[in-house]
Amino acid sequence: MIRKIILTFIVLIFVIIATVAFNVPFLVWPTFINDHEIKISEEIISRLTNLKNEKKFIETQKVFYPGAPNETIRVEAENLLNNLIQEIIDGVKQNPRKSFVLKTIKSNMPYFDKFDSEERDMFCYYCEEIIEILGISSSGRLINVWRYGIPYKRLSNKPVKPISPHGAGPT
Repeated sequence: MIRKIILTFIVLIFVIIATVAFNVPFLVWPTFINDHEIKISEEIISRLTNLKNEKKFIETQKVFYPGAPNETIRVEAENLLNNLIQEIIDGVKQNPRKSFVLKTIKSNMPYFDKFDSEERDMFCYYCEEIIEILGISSSGRLINVWRYGIPYKRLSNKPVKPISPHGAGPT
């Protein structure tokens, strides 16, 4: 009996560690909650195209980003982001829904796991920009869960202090 309890406890600990280590909360995070149709116009497509065509992952004071460490990394990150933007441009015309956009962003996020934290933060910034252009009010915490993991503090009744005096990070 005691062996079963100890074995169950060890398995439970292993499952918890594996869940955190493999970012299971991100893998199962829903993209369909509060789904709604989004209005797509030529202006929106034009704004997304302009974002795709601009040089990215360069130094900017808007979000205090020093730029990618080198041109190879900058170009690789930019190409991955441009592929995401093009996938959204192509798909949102046939499927103009918030869930489509979030699912597309989510499926592209793992490509940025290999980059340094600064490039991942900028990727989050660009995802927020895409969401804003499309008139979507929130990612439903998808970006935060990918970037920082599940918001465990939100599960308690204690108030959460902002990360910085300027407010919390991406939504």
